[in-house]
Amino acid sequence: MGYQSPWGLKHLRKTLARMRSRRGWLYRKVASLNSCRGFSPSPRARKEIEMKTEKIGKWMPLHINEFHQDCRGFPLEFQAMYVNLLTTMWQNNGQISDDEDYLMRASGASKAQWIKHRQDLANLFTPGEGTWNHNMIRDEIAKAYKISEAKRSAINQRWDRARGRAKEAADELMAKIAKDGSAY
Repeated sequence: MGYQSPWGLKHLRKTLARMRSRRGWLYRKVASLNSCRGFSPSPRARKEIEMKTEKIGKWMPLHINEFHQDCRGFPLEFQAMYVNLLTTMWQNNGQISDDEDYLMRASGASKAQWIKHRQDLANLFTPGEGTWNHNMIRDEIAKAYKISEAKRSAINQRWDRARGRAKEAADELMAKIAKDGSAY
C-alpha cells in the first residue's frame, strides 16, 4: 500500500464520524428520504404533529377586567368556585350540566358553600336546556378553534414544502450516486 498523508486519514476519520453522527450530512439526507417514504418523523416533527392533534384544553384565556367585575364584593371562596366552573366549562366546550351535585363537585365547594353561593353563581351564567352556558367561554372556544385550524393548516403546508424539498434532494443524491457511483 502506498503512502497516505495524515490529512487524508484525518479527513477520512472526520467523514466517518460525520456519517455516524446524528447531525451528519448523510444522516440528514437519509432521514429526509425516509420521511418522504412514510417512515417515522423526527422528534421535532412528531411534537408538532401531537400539538396539532391535541385538544385546545391546555390553555384558557381569562379576561381579568370582566372577572373582577363579576366577582367584585364576593369572598375568595366564591371567586375560586367561579374559576373552577369556568375551567370545567372550557374543558366541556362551553357548557356544563345543570345537575346540582355535578355543579357542586365541579366548583370544588362543600355543601354549605354551594348552598351559600349557588344563586350568585347562577346569575353569572346563562341557563340552557339542562346546561349552564357562559358567552365569554363560548366566544373564546370559537376563537381557539379558529386559531388551531389556522396553525394546523400552516404546519401542513410547511411539512408539505419540506417533504418536497427532501424528495428533490434525495432524487438529486440518488441521480449522483447512479452517475458517479458515490455520494461524494
